[in-house]
Amino acid sequence: MKRLLLICILFFMQLCVMAQCMDVPGNCKLETKEDFDRQEPSVIKCIDWFLSTPIDEVGNNRNEVSSFIMKWISGTPTVTVVISDVLKPLMEEKGYPYSTDLIMVYVAGMAKFAIQNPGNDDKTKVQLFGIESMINSYSKISGKCKSKSMEKFISLQKKGQLELWVSNHL
Repeated sequence: MKRLLLICILFFMQLCVMAQCMDVPGNCKLETKEDFDRQEPSVIKCIDWFLSTPIDEVGNNRNEVSSFIMKWISGTPTVTVVISDVLKPLMEEKGYPYSTDLIMVYVAGMAKFAIQNPGNDDKTKVQLFGIESMINSYSKISGKCKSKSMEKFISLQKKGQLELWVSNHL
């Protein structure tokens, strides 16, 4: 009986560790510039969690975190995120199940860059940070599910050509 209890406790502990959840600010008011400024530290925490948590990990609140990040990005007057044509190959890639998730990672990565680098209007750097965020998340996906677009980004990064490619496709 003790052995069964110990196994159950270890099993539930493992589930808790595997399914890390992020504390998302609930019912926060996002109407004025001050509201958005006040939530900026929470947004950074959420983005950091979002970027570090594997896309295919089950049992977390990824959708809730994603919604909060998008709500903040779409309303803040201080950060602008533009999805460029560099994502066109990924958006058009059929059959890859994580395309939408990776696009959200790209957006969150660009928002983080913009928050941490106020006044930096270098479009290439912003887009590059978004793509590198996608590459990092893509590398954490378990299994053999591959994306041709992501593999191309990784290849360009390894050759040291990703920044040039991005600047040429803006």
